[in-house]
Amino acid sequence: MYQVGVIGLGQIAWSIDDDPGRKGIWSHVGAYEHFPRTEIRSVSTRNQSVGEAVRDKHSVPTYHSDYRAMLETENLDIVSVCTPIATHRDIVLACAQAGVKAIFCEKTLSFDIDEAEEMVDVCEEHGIVLAVNFVKRWDSTYRYVHELLARGAIGDLQTIVAYGATALYTSTSHLIDMMCLYAGSPLWVVGEDPGGDVRNVHGVDDPGGIGMVGFDSGVIGFIKGCSLGPRQYMSELDIMGERGRIRITDDGKSVSVFEFAETSTSPGSGYESLSEVETTLPAFNERMVDAIADIVDCIESNEQPRSNGRTSLSALRIIDGIRRSANYDNARILIQANP
Repeated sequence: MYQVGVIGLGQIAWSIDDDPGRKGIWSHVGAYEHFPRTEIRSVSTRNQSVGEAVRDKHSVPTYHSDYRAMLETENLDIVSVCTPIATHRDIVLACAQAGVKAIFCEKTLSFDIDEAEEMVDVCEEHGIVLAVNFVKRWDSTYRYVHELLARGAIGDLQTIVAYGATALYTSTSHLIDMMCLYAGSPLWVVGEDPGGDVRNVHGVDDPGGIGMVGFDSGVIGFIKGCSLGPRQYMSELDIMGERGRIRITDDGKSVSVFEFAETSTSPGSGYESLSEVETTLPAFNERMVDAIADIVDCIESNEQPRSNGRTSLSALRIIDGIRRSANYDNARILIQANP
């Protein structure tokens, strides 16, 4: 049985599962409880009332107000880092020094590229599995689309368009990560700040943005990650290939595949139009539980989880590029591709 610690007890750590409008398990605590080979040994937060409430509700043996004390006194195998982005670096490095086997860190790793790379490097040097919660990599919908693309269902990819909401680092980052999964490593980005809603997350403004990205595969990506208000939400991908198109709509609940064919709606003889050939409602999966299973498998196989520190750097580089490009009058920002 793997002993688990959870640092930070905000929404994604545990309370998000109380939302009746959400299906399945979204939280770290809930995922560990439902996976048969993990046991939550300790939780840590500076908010004593919350820490004691989580400890009592989930029958966790210990609560610590200081994560350093938790790392020193508890013999932990896996630690989830569910604190604000600006705190990730210090906590991840402390976990690495404490000798844990795996770290499951919330996205994004950092606001700073150098800090994120340091975290990845240190975990690799210590042989620690570093997973990053870009949860769509464990989602059955997005994995199914990855399989379609791998077998050439729409031919070679040409463009990917992502439609997201405000907050590049916290919301749209999920879609940007999927673009990287499908298209490869980013080489350059041009971005703009369109204004509109700015989400404040843990006291830090996380604005939206619009960007155009060039990938090493030759695919061009377009990102709309902005909205006029905090309740305007969308999460869709439109993927175009040489022989067809795939659309992921309704926040990943539906996948539509189109192929070029001569139909009654074609503009004339010999012309081909996009014709829908498949609409799929992929089977629901408990993606957070699957993430924990993946992490445990990687501890035992010395491999990397589907979403790991190294893969997560690409999305961070794109977001950083959009922000810097917007600040420099839409200059093209060159990105060093992942090694």
